[in-house]
Amino acid sequence: MAKKKTDQRMFHVPNAKNACMDAEAKQLLNCLDKIEKAKKEGNMSCYLLAGENHYLTKDNEQRLLNAGYDLIKKYFYYNHAYFLNAVFDESATGRLIIET
Repeated sequence: MAKKKTDQRMFHVPNAKNACMDAEAKQLLNCLDKIEKAKKEGNMSCYLLAGENHYLTKDNEQRLLNAGYDLIKKYFYYNHAYFLNAVFDESATGRLIIET
């Protein structure tokens, strides 16, 4: 009787810390791309993130604030939606503004 072959696949599970670092870097690049696109279009602000499960990491938030962008956070309780807007007009000084 022949032995039954089993399908053995090797799965690589990335380390959680490395996955977080990779996601954080991509998140910041996405934000910078959105800011660059808004500047090219002549806008002085843009949405960075929106939706139910999207949020900017504290480190990325601090990086943008340190760079002088004003960040406006909005959270709508009725639909649990989160919005983050970056403002880079002449009055921007790296403030975090939370609107409810």
